[in-house]
Amino acid sequence: MRLLLLCCALAAAGAEPSVWTWRCESGSCVRRPAAGVTDGMQFGTCKLTCGELSVVWPRPTGPAAFGSETVPFLIDNIQFQLVAPDPVKPMLQKATEIFLDSLRALQPSGLGGRRSGCRPDGACEPAVAEQAVKVTVAVESAGTALTLETSEYHQLLVNHTAGGEVSVLLYATTFFGARHGLETVSQLIEYDEENACLQAIPVVLCSAPFSDHLTLTVAVCLSVCPQILGSATLSDAPVYPIRALTIDTSRSFIPLSALRRTIDAMAMNKLNTLHWHVTDTHSFPIEVSSEPRLVQYGAYSPRKVYSAREVAELVRYGRQRGVRLLPELDAPAHVGYGWQWGEDAGLGRLAVCVGEEPWQSYCVEPPCGQMNIVNENMYTVLGKIYKDFNALFQPDIFHMGGDEINFNCWKSSPEIAEHVKNRGGDPSDDSEYMRLWAQYQVRAAGLWMNVTGRSTPLLLWTSDLTKQEAVRPSALKPSQYIIQVWTTGTDQQIGNLLRQGFPLLLSNYDAWYLDCGFSAWVGVGNNWCAPYKSWQTVYDNSPRAIARSFEPSGADYASLVRGGSAALWSEQSDAQTLDSRLWPRGAALAERLWAEPDTDSAAALTRLVHHRERMVQRGIGAEPLQPEPVLVHMMAFADFIETVNEQAGEMVVAFFFRAEWNDSRVRDVSEILHDKPGYRKDMLPMSGRLKETLWVPDLYMPMARRVVIPTIHEPAESVTVMKHGSVAYSAFFVIALKCEMAYVDYPMDVQSCFLDVMSYKYSLSEMELKWHPDSLQGHTEIVTKHFRVTISIPRVNSSYIIENADGSKRYVIRLQIFMKRHLAFHLVQTYLPSAMLVLIGWLSLLVPLDFAYGRMVLSVTTLLVLVSIFVTNSQMAPGVNEVKALDIWLFMCIIFVFSAIVDCIADLRFLSMVEKESQIAGEERPGAELPPVVDERASSANPVSQRQSLAGGGESSAYIRFHGSNTPFQADKEVLIATPAVLKWLRMAVFLERSMTIVYPTLFILLVAIYWSIFLTSYNSQTAESRTADQW
Repeated sequence: MRLLLLCCALAAAGAEPSVWTWRCESGSCVRRPAAGVTDGMQFGTCKLTCGELSVVWPRPTGPAAFGSETVPFLIDNIQFQLVAPDPVKPMLQKATEIFLDSLRALQPSGLGGRRSGCRPDGACEPAVAEQAVKVTVAVESAGTALTLETSEYHQLLVNHTAGGEVSVLLYATTFFGARHGLETVSQLIEYDEENACLQAIPVVLCSAPFSDHLTLTVAVCLSVCPQILGSATLSDAPVYPIRALTIDTSRSFIPLSALRRTIDAMAMNKLNTLHWHVTDTHSFPIEVSSEPRLVQYGAYSPRKVYSAREVAELVRYGRQRGVRLLPELDAPAHVGYGWQWGEDAGLGRLAVCVGEEPWQSYCVEPPCGQMNIVNENMYTVLGKIYKDFNALFQPDIFHMGGDEINFNCWKSSPEIAEHVKNRGGDPSDDSEYMRLWAQYQVRAAGLWMNVTGRSTPLLLWTSDLTKQEAVRPSALKPSQYIIQVWTTGTDQQIGNLLRQGFPLLLSNYDAWYLDCGFSAWVGVGNNWCAPYKSWQTVYDNSPRAIARSFEPSGADYASLVRGGSAALWSEQSDAQTLDSRLWPRGAALAERLWAEPDTDSAAALTRLVHHRERMVQRGIGAEPLQPEPVLVHMMAFADFIETVNEQAGEMVVAFFFRAEWNDSRVRDVSEILHDKPGYRKDMLPMSGRLKETLWVPDLYMPMARRVVIPTIHEPAESVTVMKHGSVAYSAFFVIALKCEMAYVDYPMDVQSCFLDVMSYKYSLSEMELKWHPDSLQGHTEIVTKHFRVTISIPRVNSSYIIENADGSKRYVIRLQIFMKRHLAFHLVQTYLPSAMLVLIGWLSLLVPLDFAYGRMVLSVTTLLVLVSIFVTNSQMAPGVNEVKALDIWLFMCIIFVFSAIVDCIADLRFLSMVEKESQIAGEERPGAELPPVVDERASSANPVSQRQSLAGGGESSAYIRFHGSNTPFQADKEVLIATPAVLKWLRMAVFLERSMTIVYPTLFILLVAIYWSIFLTSYNSQTAESRTADQW
C-alpha cells in the first residue's frame, strides 16, 4: 500500500505545471516566468529549435536546415529499416541498439511538470502513445574496416509526414558514415525533465491481500516522452580523416572500462581514432603472446595488464562505434621496464641506461631507458611485438614513436660506443649516433612491413631525426611517413616538413596537450607545458591555419594536413581524472577536426554547453564549462533627481537598489541563526568578514558616468541573509546618468533616458538578471524645476541580451526615464509675448501714413524686443548645434515684424515718388489754372479712403493738399497736383497696404497652425509613450 501511495504521490507531483518557461532570444534559450508569456516553450524544445545549428555537435560541414516543430513519441515506437550489404548488417543492427541505449540514458531520473502531450492523470495522450517514428538507414559499401580512404559522408532527412509519421531517412556511403548519422539523429531528440509524461502500462506493481475477500492490484508505471525535431536536412562529412585522442596508459594504468567509456565519448563527438600510447619506460602493460616476459617484467602488477583477448575485444568495441585503435610502440627512446630480462635470457642488453641516475643526464623524465639498437636480439624481440600488434589491432596505420632520443644514454653503453668505434667513428660525436638512429628507423620500418605483408602508413613524432636535413632523406620518405607535430604551432620545422611534402598530424603542445597547467611532479611550480589549455584554446587551434601560415604563394600546404590529436599524458592522470581531463575539451577538438569552422570558440559556446550536458546524461564525467546561472532579482526605487544638465547631456538621480538571489551555501547557516534568540525571523544582517565571504553580483551600469554611495560613517549599503538561504544586497546610489538628448522639438520635447543594469564579467549562462515584480513601487513621477520625470520599466526590452566583443553574452535589464518639460512656462515666457509682438507689427499697418515715422519707430522697437527674446532664449536653451522648435517660432515672428518694417519703408518710398511727380507736373504748367483742390482735412476721419478714391479714378488732374507738420512732406508744399503719374504711385501704396493688412495676419495664422500641429503631435505622442510604459 505504501508503494501505491508513493506512486500516486509521484504522479501528483508530476502533474504540477512549472512556473518557468523558456524563450529563444538571440540564439540562446532564456528562462522566463511562465505567467504572461505566450510564446514560451519547454527547455528540450528550446534547445532543439533555438539557433542555426540546433544542438548538433560537431557542426555539419554541408548544407543543413532545422525546423521549429518537435514531435513527442515513445522510444518503443521507433521502427528501423536497414538497407545494407550483408557484411554490414550485423554492425548496423548493433548501431541501432547503441542508438536506443543512448536515448534511454537521457531519461530523467526524476519527474517535473506535466507535458502538454499528457493528460492530467499522467497517461500519455493517444496521439503521443501512437506516434510512429520510422528510421530508414541505407548503406552503400560492404566495407567494415576504417582506413584513411574510408568515406564518412552521410545525408539525413527528417520529416513529419502528412499522415503523422515521423520519417527519418539516413543514407551513407559506408557503415561509419551511417553510424555518425545515427549519432546526429540522437542529438535531434530531447527529453524534458520539467514536463515528464506518465505512461500507464498494464504491469502489476504490487498485489497484497487486505482481507479474506479483497485483493488490490495496481497497474501503474512511470515513464517519460522524448521529442524529436519534426524536420531537418543535412549533408555531412569530416574535413580530416584522422580525428584523434592520444591516451597514455604506460605512466598510469587505465582500466578497460575507462577506455571503453572514452571510446563512447569519442563516438558521441565523431572522433575516429584512439591513439594508444600503450608502452613507455615506466611500464609495458600489454600482453605480447609470443614474448610474455615483456609484460612479466614491465607491468606494474598482474592486475594492471591488458590481455590479448581484452585488446582484441576493445578493438572490436571501438570499430563498432566508428573509432580505430592506433597502437604506438614508442622507440627507440621511451623503452625501459619490460626489457630488462635480456641478459638473464642470454640475449644481451635489450635496453640501456634503464633507471639510470641522475636522470636529467639521460632522459627528459624518469625513469630513463632506450633500445640497444646495436643488439641483433633486440630486433628479434621487436619483430615479435610487431607481429602480435598487427594481429591484435589490424591497423591501417601504425605509430612508431621516435622522439626524445638522448645520445648520452647511448654513449653510456660500452657496447654501443664500441660499435661506433669499430665502424671508424668517434664515440663522442653526436652525428655518429644520429646515423645509428636513422639506420634503426629504416630497419624497424622494414621489419613492420615484413610482419604485416603490406605497406602501412607509419607515424613518427617530430624529433631531431625529422629536423636533420642530411639524415632524413635516407631514413624518411613522404610517401611512407606521417609526421605528428608535438612542438608549437609556430615551429619552423612544420614549414620545412610541408615544403618536402610530408603529411602532418597536428598535436602542438601549446594548444592540444591536455595535461598542461597542473603542478610539476619532478619539481615545484607548474609542469613544463603550462599554462592550462582551455577548451577555447583547443577549439581555436586550426591545423589549416597553421599550415597556411607557412604557405608560400601558389602552394597548398593545407592539403597535406591529415588531421590532429589532443594528447593526455598520464603522469598525473588516471581513470579517476580521465573524463574531466578529456571532456569537454575533447569535444572542442572534435568540432575543429570535423568541420574546421571559420568561426571561433565564442560562437560554439551555447551548443557546447548543451552537448556537454548531453554527454553527462550519457554517463561521461565531463567537467562543467560554466556554473548554472544564478537568478538575480533586481528592485529599484527612485528617490529624487538632483540636477539635469542639458548642456552636458547628464542627469543626476538618486536610486535605492536591491538585489536578491539564492545561495545554497548559507541556507543551513541562516536557518540556524534565524532561530536563535535576538535575531529577526525574516532577515539576518551580515557584516565584517562574514559579509566579505558572500558572493555578490557585479552590477554594472554602462550608461552611468559616476556612481556614488553616500556615506557619513558607513557606506549606505548592506548585505542581508534572508530565511531559507536568500541573500539581499541593498544600496543607495547617486548616479550621474548619461542621456542622449535631442532638442529638435524644444521646448515641446520629451527626453528619454535609459538606466541599464548588467553584469560586467558573468555571462548569461552564469547570471540571469530580472526585475522584481515590486520594482518602482515608490516615486515613479518626480517634478523638478523644468521637468516632470516619469520612471518606468519599458514595455519592450525591459531585459535583453547583448554580445560582447569576445563573443560572450550578457543579460541587461533596463529602466526608462521620461523627462517632460513644463510647457506652460515657455508659453507664458516666450510664445505668448512673441505672438503679441507680431500682433503689434500687424496693427502698425493700420497706422495712417501721415504718422509714418511713428509707425517706423513702433515696428523697429517691436523687432528689437523680439531679437532680445530670441537671444535670451538661445542663452537659456540647451547649448547644442541643433535648430530647435522655439528657434523656428521666434525666427518666424521676427520675419513677420520685419515684413511690417519693409512695408512701412515701401510706403514711404511710394509717397516720396508721389511728391516728386507732383513737383514735376507743377513745373510743367506754371501760371495755369489749378484743378479743384482736395483738402485732406475735409476727410480727416478717413484719409486712407480719400486717397484710395483719388487713386482709383476721377478727374485727370486735381490738387491734393496735405496739412500739418507731422507729414513726411514739407509744410509749405501743401498742395500736390494729382497727375496720372502721381495717382499711379498712390495706387501702388494703397495696394501694398491693403495686401499687407490681409496677407500678414492670414499667413501668420496659417503658419502658427502648421507649427503647432507638427510639434504638438510629436509632443503628445511622446507623452503618451511615457504614460503607457509598462510596470510589472
